[in-house]
Amino acid sequence: MVHEIVHAVRERLEAEFDRTHTVSQLAHSVGMSMFHFTRVFGELVGQTPHRYLDEVRLRAAHAMLHAGMFLMFEQSMPKPKAAELFNGYTKAQQANIELLRKSALMKK
Repeated sequence: MVHEIVHAVRERLEAEFDRTHTVSQLAHSVGMSMFHFTRVFGELVGQTPHRYLDEVRLRAAHAMLHAGMFLMFEQSMPKPKAAELFNGYTKAQQANIELLRKSALMKK
């Protein structure tokens, strides 16, 4: 049963990577304490929920950059929605993503 719970949380994080998620909210949504959830998630996945979400976001950004979709995606939506793509990233991480985007555009 714990495997199914963690699997469901992973699917949620992958589907909603552009939203803000806290460990407390995730744990509450599956009826666990924050500490128990973090321990179980770490044992089954090999990393914390926060680190897993960071990797999901980076994979999504990387895929969009390689597909040339990030720029189109940004331009096709209102600015506030485009800003949500950076939700949960630090300023340094946002700068790195922007740098990657620009370097990908320069190679074209």
